[in-house]
Amino acid sequence: MMDGAQRKATNLRGVVSSAARSESQRLCDRLAELGLLESKRIHPHMVPAPGMLRKTLPRARTAEVDEMGQVWGGCVAEGGGKWSNVIGTWRIPTVKPGLDDAVGVDGWLLSHWVGLDGYGNGELLQCGVAQQIKSDGTKRLYPWYEWYIDPIPDGAPDYVHAQAIDNFDCEVHDTMCGAAEYFVGEDGVKRGRLTLANVTKGTHFSIELDPPSAAVTMPGKSAEWVVEVYNGGYAKGHSIAFFTPIPFTACSSESPTALGFPGAATVIEVTRNDGNEMTSMTPVNGDHFYANYYKYNID
Repeated sequence: MMDGAQRKATNLRGVVSSAARSESQRLCDRLAELGLLESKRIHPHMVPAPGMLRKTLPRARTAEVDEMGQVWGGCVAEGGGKWSNVIGTWRIPTVKPGLDDAVGVDGWLLSHWVGLDGYGNGELLQCGVAQQIKSDGTKRLYPWYEWYIDPIPDGAPDYVHAQAIDNFDCEVHDTMCGAAEYFVGEDGVKRGRLTLANVTKGTHFSIELDPPSAAVTMPGKSAEWVVEVYNGGYAKGHSIAFFTPIPFTACSSESPTALGFPGAATVIEVTRNDGNEMTSMTPVNGDHFYANYYKYNID
């Protein structure tokens, strides 16, 4: 990875903490609107995210999806050329055990995030927040990121699986902003950059990641704003938690030739393998939408 005053090595191989500006002026402007102070930038420390081991990625409706269920719900921008960045803001919801019984000790899970690729291809650069309610009632909430590839090659870095940031505080009702970006470094190597900000608390970090494999192409085929039951197949490791409506706002993606917004995106729902939808993305307008636990509210 690069050296320089704006970059500092982290505890994971291939990841540096960075204060470098985005190549996209539009993305820089969007982040500047948050009013984040440099004094509240953290140097992130990563640990494996508990209970979050990805086994597959969602795709357009297929027999495989019908068998396993759809684990994503949200808005996916497709087309538009090659998406180079995505950004979105959302509020961390209240969660409770969902309608379905807990699966094993891992219980119920909800993750909310922004990302590039992963919808119909085997690469996914993403960051967000996860909430878990274990079957014994224990709750966890933590920010996380990953750069997943399928298949995972031998010797791949740890961040092909979700990594939690254990020194970045988040709480229910905090407003979060996440951004993912592909960029070309000063040494000519194309990399990924992730930014996560707790807008409520003013804390934030950005990291730059080496491609996790020489086979990674960063195709930019999709950009997404998503809620997920993170288990690689519905009801095979977790059940989706009840959650209060999540407003996703100021959401956009950018390519050299186009801008993407939820209002023009493909809308998908978390769906059980029996075909029942467990989420409802409504209303979807322009750069914002609401993610809802389908037909139910929390007291």
